[in-house]
Amino acid sequence: MLSDTLTELDLYDNAIGHINGVEKLTKLTSLDLSFNGIKHIKRLEPLKDLLQNLYFVQNRISRIEGLNGFSRLTNLELGANRIREIEGLESLVSLEQLWLGKNKITELKVCSCTSRTGWDGSADAGRISEPSPNSRSYRSNPTDSRRSKPSKT
Repeated sequence: MLSDTLTELDLYDNAIGHINGVEKLTKLTSLDLSFNGIKHIKRLEPLKDLLQNLYFVQNRISRIEGLNGFSRLTNLELGANRIREIEGLESLVSLEQLWLGKNKITELKVCSCTSRTGWDGSADAGRISEPSPNSRSYRSNPTDSRRSKPSKT
């Protein structure tokens, strides 16, 4: 059965509004739900001991929530949402990369998350730490054909 072996799931650019059915994905380490219509990070608890990479770029998320206990999560991308505050990250003890660019954040409030790897401080970066070569950042590789629009000739 596919759910017993699947480690990466990319549901990028669909019409998903709610997260359902992840409890069957018992090997999943990477989940990409970017470019959908998701408003809340919920119903991911069955994956809290599995997920290492989680992508929610350009959805309709206004709060960082529902991630308590995700102890293996190292990469969290929440760029281009509606987030106003950096919060809800305290239990992400393995977090190395946090992408928050293009949100509604007006100030950097010091929290335990910023002391983990250091905030780079630039207003346009919106991230903690530098991306690794394996990062799937949607804004760092404009030549990635899957995420960029074809040019008109």
